[in-house]
Amino acid sequence: MTGDPDAPPKAPPDTPVTVIVCVKDRFEGSPSCGGRGSRALIAALRDNLERHGETVIIQEVQCLGRCTIGPNMRLKGGAFFTGMTRDRLGEVREAIAAHRRGEGATADPGMVWTPAVARDTVVSAPIADGANRS
Repeated sequence: MTGDPDAPPKAPPDTPVTVIVCVKDRFEGSPSCGGRGSRALIAALRDNLERHGETVIIQEVQCLGRCTIGPNMRLKGGAFFTGMTRDRLGEVREAIAAHRRGEGATADPGMVWTPAVARDTVVSAPIADGANRS
């Protein structure tokens, strides 16, 4: 047997990776991913990935639990990105490639998983312990 037996399995190259993006808008000046332009980042991410021939599912959620350091994105079952900007979208593309190879970050073990709303579908989204959940 070769390789690391504890490594996550490699995803087939044509399997879409899911990128989860927080789009929550908060009121009265409270920090939020939506308030910091996460919807515009989704459009830029989609364009960036399409230019590089990458197919992904982009899932919008209402909170990833790290509002004060957003906009936040994560690969489903993988890397978590905070403080995202257009200039950093290449990091997401690189993480997707590593995820497909079974490399890179996996889900943060310090996260607590609770349901969040993604459009009309209930999904799992991480909420950091002690994070602003309102």
